[in-house]
Amino acid sequence: MLKRLSATVLLAAMVSAEQSYHSQGLSFQLPVAFSQPAKAGLGAEELHYPADRSPADAEIITFVAGADQVKGMAEAGQSIDRYFASTYLGLDWRPEQINKAVIGDLGGRHLVFHSKLQRPCRVDVYERDFKDGRFVAVALRTYSAIEEEQRIEIGEMLRKSLKLEP
Repeated sequence: MLKRLSATVLLAAMVSAEQSYHSQGLSFQLPVAFSQPAKAGLGAEELHYPADRSPADAEIITFVAGADQVKGMAEAGQSIDRYFASTYLGLDWRPEQINKAVIGDLGGRHLVFHSKLQRPCRVDVYERDFKDGRFVAVALRTYSAIEEEQRIEIGEMLRKSLKLEP
């Protein structure tokens, strides 16, 4: 009985610790407190963890491109996903992994990069093309201060809870 009660209390504490965020028409939950979204360039916003300290141990970058922007980039011979990776993440090479992923309740892609530029980090990009031509990408960039288990927990909660608000 005590084990069951302890597990219930622990689960309730974990659920209540979830933080909800809204960025550029996207909503998602995180298991730890990130900063509120701040502008990170044209069409992108950034959140960082911990919220009250710099340099960040982790960052989330959100990017939403409308159908006209996606079409314009394609007509110019550029892909919107490569534009996001190079412009907002500083990644001008192909990902090490490209995996199919369920993002929220929709299908999408999960790309994995590693970078040694400035500060060594891992970048997980969750991206989705919509039938109406829009493109959404959310990147989780983690640095060495984040333990692997915490990176996985943050990434999984972000991926599973990510929704495009109506």
